[in-house]
Amino acid sequence: MSEDIQLQMFKCQRCGKCLINCPVLAVTEWDSFSPRARVILSLAKELGHFGETKRFLQIIFSCTTCRICENVCPAGVKVVDIILHTREQIVKELSKK
Repeated sequence: MSEDIQLQMFKCQRCGKCLINCPVLAVTEWDSFSPRARVILSLAKELGHFGETKRFLQIIFSCTTCRICENVCPAGVKVVDIILHTREQIVKELSKK
């Protein structure tokens, strides 16, 4: 994992400001589909706390990468960069199987 991605993951302060305008969260109404949850899940995956479940893949790949969450984030977390990194890692791991 690059240092920049790791820094971005730890910059998230879990304030929830990203929840307000997320189009996916507006449809699903499940906090697990929020940008905040995606950052937490991406970090947990990087730290080896769990593998890819069907639900994990749904959450990570449902992000539209619209960057609205980044526009409202007071910490300036690059949420989409984190999600794209996680997606890339998942594809690499699944292609090895």
